[in-house]
Amino acid sequence: MRRSLDEITGLTGAQSRQAYAIADIIGSDGTASTTSVLALFEGKDPRSALRQFKSRFNKVAEGELEFVFDGRKRDGVWFTGADPLAQELSERSEAQVGRHSRDETVEAYVVENDPYAPGARIHISFSQKDGKLANNMAESIEQQMRALLREKADLTVTRSDGIPTGEDREKTLDHWVEEANAAVVLLSPDYLNESAERDRVASHFPHPVIVKLKALPDGAPFVPFDPCDIVAPHIVQETRGSSSRSKIAQIVTSRLHRILRNEIDDLGGPARPDELVHPDFFAQRLFERARLSNETTFVSSHAQVGAFEEAVNWGDSAEFARTAVVSRNAIPAMGRLIEWVNNREDKSPGLCALLGDLGTGKTTTSILLTRELLARRKDGQDVPLPIYFDLRDLDVDRLSDFGLRSMLEQMLRQSSPTPIDVDRALEIISAERCLVVFDGLDEVLVHLEEGAGQRLTRGLLQTLTLAAPENNSDIRLMLTCRSQYFRSVREEFSFFSGQNRERVRGEDYLVLTMLPFNEDQILEYLERNVPGSDPHRLLDTIRSVHDLRSLAQQPVLLAIIREVLPDVEATLADGRRFRSVDLYERFVNRWLERDDGKHTLLPEHKCRLMSRLAREVWVSGRRTWSAKWMEDWLLEFLHEHPEMERNYSARMPTQWKQDFRTATFLSRRGNDFAFAHSSLLEYFLARSMADALLADSEGESLTAWDIPRPSQESLTFFGEILGGFNNVDRQRALERLAEVAHSGSPRARAAVLAYILLAGSKKFPIISTRALNLSSTDLRHWELGTEAEPLDLTGVPFTEACLDDAVLTRVRLDRTDATDASFLRARLIKCSLIKASLEKCNLSGTIFRQCNLTDIDIRGATFHRTQLLFSHPIIEGDGVLIAPAPAPVGNTPRTLTTYPSLNMVDCVAWSPDGTRFLTTGRGGARMWDATTGETTQTLTTNPTTSAAWSPDGTRILTTDDDGARTWDATTGETTQTLTTSGMNSAAWSPDGTRILTAGLYGARTWDATTGETTQTLTTNRTNSAAWSPDGTRILTAGLYGARMWDATTGETTRTLTTSGMNSAAWSPDGTRILTTGPHGARTWDATTGETTRTLTTSGMNSAAWSPDGTRILTTDDDGARTWDATTGETTQTLTTNRTNSAAWSPDGTRILTAGRGGARMWDATTGETIHTLTTHWTNSAAWSPDGTRILTTGPHGARTWDATTGETTHTLTTNRTNSAAWSPDGTRILTTDDDGARTWDATTGETTQTLTTSGMNSAAWSPDGTRILTAGRGGARMWDATTGETIHTLTTHWTNSAAWSPDGTRILTAGLYGARMWDATTGETIHTLTTHWTNSAAWSPDGTRILTAGLYGARMWDATTGKNTRTLTTSTMNSVAWSPDGTRILTTGSRGVHMWDAATGKNTRTLTTSTMNSVAWSPDGTRILTTGSRGVHMWNVTTGKNTRTLTTDWTNSAAWNSDGTHILTTGPHGVRMWDATTGQPLGICIDLLPEGALLVRDAATLKVIGASSEAWRWLGYEVMVDGKMTRLPAEIYGPLPPLPRADS
Repeated sequence: MRRSLDEITGLTGAQSRQAYAIADIIGSDGTASTTSVLALFEGKDPRSALRQFKSRFNKVAEGELEFVFDGRKRDGVWFTGADPLAQELSERSEAQVGRHSRDETVEAYVVENDPYAPGARIHISFSQKDGKLANNMAESIEQQMRALLREKADLTVTRSDGIPTGEDREKTLDHWVEEANAAVVLLSPDYLNESAERDRVASHFPHPVIVKLKALPDGAPFVPFDPCDIVAPHIVQETRGSSSRSKIAQIVTSRLHRILRNEIDDLGGPARPDELVHPDFFAQRLFERARLSNETTFVSSHAQVGAFEEAVNWGDSAEFARTAVVSRNAIPAMGRLIEWVNNREDKSPGLCALLGDLGTGKTTTSILLTRELLARRKDGQDVPLPIYFDLRDLDVDRLSDFGLRSMLEQMLRQSSPTPIDVDRALEIISAERCLVVFDGLDEVLVHLEEGAGQRLTRGLLQTLTLAAPENNSDIRLMLTCRSQYFRSVREEFSFFSGQNRERVRGEDYLVLTMLPFNEDQILEYLERNVPGSDPHRLLDTIRSVHDLRSLAQQPVLLAIIREVLPDVEATLADGRRFRSVDLYERFVNRWLERDDGKHTLLPEHKCRLMSRLAREVWVSGRRTWSAKWMEDWLLEFLHEHPEMERNYSARMPTQWKQDFRTATFLSRRGNDFAFAHSSLLEYFLARSMADALLADSEGESLTAWDIPRPSQESLTFFGEILGGFNNVDRQRALERLAEVAHSGSPRARAAVLAYILLAGSKKFPIISTRALNLSSTDLRHWELGTEAEPLDLTGVPFTEACLDDAVLTRVRLDRTDATDASFLRARLIKCSLIKASLEKCNLSGTIFRQCNLTDIDIRGATFHRTQLLFSHPIIEGDGVLIAPAPAPVGNTPRTLTTYPSLNMVDCVAWSPDGTRFLTTGRGGARMWDATTGETTQTLTTNPTTSAAWSPDGTRILTTDDDGARTWDATTGETTQTLTTSGMNSAAWSPDGTRILTAGLYGARTWDATTGETTQTLTTNRTNSAAWSPDGTRILTAGLYGARMWDATTGETTRTLTTSGMNSAAWSPDGTRILTTGPHGARTWDATTGETTRTLTTSGMNSAAWSPDGTRILTTDDDGARTWDATTGETTQTLTTNRTNSAAWSPDGTRILTAGRGGARMWDATTGETIHTLTTHWTNSAAWSPDGTRILTTGPHGARTWDATTGETTHTLTTNRTNSAAWSPDGTRILTTDDDGARTWDATTGETTQTLTTSGMNSAAWSPDGTRILTAGRGGARMWDATTGETIHTLTTHWTNSAAWSPDGTRILTAGLYGARMWDATTGETIHTLTTHWTNSAAWSPDGTRILTAGLYGARMWDATTGKNTRTLTTSTMNSVAWSPDGTRILTTGSRGVHMWDAATGKNTRTLTTSTMNSVAWSPDGTRILTTGSRGVHMWNVTTGKNTRTLTTDWTNSAAWNSDGTHILTTGPHGVRMWDATTGQPLGICIDLLPEGALLVRDAATLKVIGASSEAWRWLGYEVMVDGKMTRLPAEIYGPLPPLPRADS
């Protein structure tokens, strides 16, 4: 500013001093306050003096600079005119142009700084009730947006609290929102309650940028907003300080930046320069050296756009590295590059870094880009001149310096027999609008020390400084490099942005990371490059070789695979087995050849190092590791092996490390490294195992085999390598292997056993089992022997071995010494143990089924629920269960009980003595034996939210939506019912006389004897409540925080926090408190109420103290962890699956977890699983068109059944199946799973077509059966039902459902981006009904109307015009269904099931307010079926009354047969058929048990019709024996009948 004032003449001395003084106090926003300026003017009337100054200044300045002051309209003064800073920068740029021709700017990882057109408007919406919190957040966002845009846009920011005095608030806000280009919502409970403000924004901006200002109540709906639009959803601004506010504002600003780029477009740019001296000839000459096969037809690759700016604000988070920032922007690589090079805007990125792992197509993409641009120039198009340089032509040892001129000169000499003059090349680059490509940066950097590598990179970046503005030239620079060259993602950023001495800033730079091929690209490649073949058949061949499908994702490997496919197919056609190891050896050799010239380490050394690295990694249990660990290991290994170091003329540790880092066998995983594919790890591990057997040192084999159990794939590779040895080497290797089997460590001997188990079936070279010594080995969960291949381990020592949970099938263990071994919960099937010694063995929960136990020695063995099933001779004793029973046991009922544990367990609780535990969930409450892991008692099958043992273990307390119940723990009978709705949890007082309950309507205490309420602590939502150890205090956690109460008076004694809490727990001594909630887990001092430790700030579901108070157990959506209560450090990570609750055993040695993966028991010291309680479930069932057959789907596949006899007619697949449908004529079946869809012949059960695409949820036949419509997370497609070919890809967005119109001419899709109607012939969109999330859509029976259900309610649409004709409700809806005559509508959602009049849109009846899974009209429209957690109910359509309850068990779906006389239901317990008139079970009921086991019973009598071979494991009888409820084996009366077959 002072520089501009220097140009003003004509002011008096005093006026000049005043002007400079005003300039000095002008702030960063370009203004100075009126008060501060008036202080510079002396006299009685400084305001008048200021006006006189203004008049004189503006007169003498003559428009070059203007002084602005108007105290009536706006506070502040300022100068306007030519921007002095811009002028100064312009002059500086001119100076730089004189030196370098042009000064270009570059930044690490692109945030594409496109210029904006004038007039960008942003509206910030919030509740004024949020006061200062909202005001500070809004100001921070506005400041950062203004700082980002500066002069790029005329930014206007409006806010909910900025209404000018006297203006109509609602009209002003409506106008501001309508005019805005983007909106920000500061979310809080108060904001959601202000419907006018909320809906105003949502109507114009369905997806605004949302900041979570305050925590929302648990379960609070986000309607009308989408939770996915929240930035940093785990951060609640109310609980954070100013630094967090600044970080949030940075993310909001970045997101607004992207939105505005899409909203405001400013095109234009400099014209193309005139042609200079033969530039195209020059570019073509260079391109002729590009290494690209002319025999290959290429497939378009995809890439991810990286943007470092957002992530740098969050530090070195590995989550950011390759996920949060990059994964959002997967795009076609070529299209993005063409767009980049043709973008002529001033601020378009000048530099592109094209990164990727080995063989992802970096070089191919660079060459194809160059080829495409040259072709377009020949066609006369105005595109940049592409100049391609292969950095592999650069010999760094012969460079005089790392200047750009020196490097270009050397590479140009390699270009042709008549080299191009470097000065001519520099002249062309300087004068022409061009793209300069330097391909293979890592190929040269690997040979250089770090400093030299940076100088070389700096030299390449000099290219950007060559552009000559007088010629309107423009330069784009692209560098390609393997991403694993860089030691960390942070280094990728700093390495490039650090090269700023050539004035290349880190602001304008695009980063593209090449992606592996997906399945569609693989099929396209095969179709184009293997002419005349069936690409699907070739892909099936690729899948038949271990991990080949995964390797085929890399384009370079796919090319190698293509070469060997004929050999693979020929081998398989001859009935021979193709050796995977041959293919992998070819890969290794090809990769090493590909790196020829890049090697610093010898290729043979690199292979040896990879083998040893694989061993180290396998032993460590890690699959990723840091660059530092790997480099330290490498140098240490080379130091310990001087025979390798002697092959190098000098020690080159830096180059060795770089070469090893960039080895083609490794790849980057965020900030860490890993083997490029798991199969490469397995291959090199097998190499290590095989090489060790031929090593000179005998100890090498003992060391190499001392590893955790190798994978089946590693053992297969090993067997193939062993089979490929010559006879002498093979015999020597087998002798060494026998030595390991007998004398190796327990782990090594177990590894040899693993190979023996595989070698027999694979016909690999093998040693005798007599060489084995299995003493002290850890064989937990192993499977030894099979029905088809028995295993002879006669006389093999097993002393002190651990076979817990092992399965031994047809294993010969005669004369085996297994003294002191543990067979806890092991299953021995058809095994021979003649004269075996099981002395002092732990046989708790062990099952001997059809075993020969003649002369077995079991002295001192431990028995607990040990089962002898059809084994002989009978061994009787305490703790032994025998079937068939030699004598009646108790009053045994004749009805079998099934024990399918549930997938979703909500709560677990140990009995006080630690011998039993309780589980609760939507499938009810069950008691389990803690030793054997068996279900021993079922209290209820109704959904149950929690359970607790009384202190003496004689009673059980459970809660559900209707209240709480107490049960007799011995008999399983209900003893007390405490009635209040919506209970979440309950707890006994320490003396067992009182009960504490918590739930939706608060916390209460009850008298455990009378069942009466004694205290109501609070009526606010309470998630958990706990008694203090002495019973004098109560701790509650809920919506409004955590509080402590006096248990006698019911008064609050302390408020720990008012933030929402999920749980709270006392330490065993009552001195500390542990709380969990959306903001993490904390410990508190129970006396002072102060926080003593913050374990984590991530959202937590629950937490529990260990019995001794030294450890803490927490659960969240990512699993369960234990913590040191003193230091706050994590000590164990038990699981990474969503976990709802966890509990310590009374002695603190074991842990129970419950969640999405079921219930598990863990060893608290080692963190290993002791028990896994699994489940299985039926997803759907469908009648055949003629009603004679049934089709079921679930986690264990799809089956067809005879509806009359209950026989399984076909098992189509045992893989998880999402849906299934009969073809209209009943001759074919359509199934979907995560890998695609298949059609089956309904008569033979054979696959007829495979429709391959990922993540299918549903599929439907066209009305005429000629086409198929699929929907899922990969979009919606139409297929030819005969050929299996795709006809149309309607959308690639997530699709929840797709449906044919009744006449088959149109298609309706519903999903993430709304509902659309499509033309079934052309595949084009006819109407976009809505862009909001839609759960389902349905055609009216006559095809004239459409119903949609989703996030914003249920609506009716005209199918011809696509217009919304009626809105039934704005509440979130899950599904909609038309009545058969189209006059009525059913909707389901969180608020129940409602019936509507289709003509008027009025709600005519509310059937239930409970949440339901599905609804179905009867064929005549007079009855309705609803299914859900409370079972299956039938309703009369006219009266709306519940006329029949078929079952109260959780049910997923229900279906009427064609005449409405029968009903099929599916759920956790299987499939059942019902008489629709009487509501009685009919025909058969099918129980789908865990691990694919089946039980078929007569629906009326429950008599067993048939059971699969393993069904006995999940069945039993609950019998009162000696006053205690006991579970007896299912075969107590004899064997279960086998499943009937249609052909038997």
